[in-house]
Amino acid sequence: MQRRQQMITLLKENLACAQHRMKQLAEIHPTVHVSQLKQFRGQLPHLPYGPEWLQGGHPGNPKTPEKILARRLVKRQNKAAVQILVQWQGFPLEQATLEYVMFLSPNILNLIVEEKALKRGRH
Repeated sequence: MQRRQQMITLLKENLACAQHRMKQLAEIHPTVHVSQLKQFRGQLPHLPYGPEWLQGGHPGNPKTPEKILARRLVKRQNKAAVQILVQWQGFPLEQATLEYVMFLSPNILNLIVEEKALKRGRH
């Protein structure tokens, strides 16, 4: 019975230690109550800030793919995802970027399909 009690005490100590470590690692961010917010005054920017690639580029000068250099399967959020290495028109080879196929625009996806057809000799 005494050995059982010692084991329970040891388990409780280990649990408390693990919970303390988890709280430290959680990096909980501070919260702000809505009543502490102030009303915005001024003029909103015409376009919100964001990288050019996220906003789809400038309407007058869109980034268009020139060539698909490579493909690979990667693990993303515990699922298989396809990444392609895209060389963009007007940009050097060193500025080719890896893109997830699921986030690509239709014109890039059409290029992939065309390249596959050319390799198989259907086009």
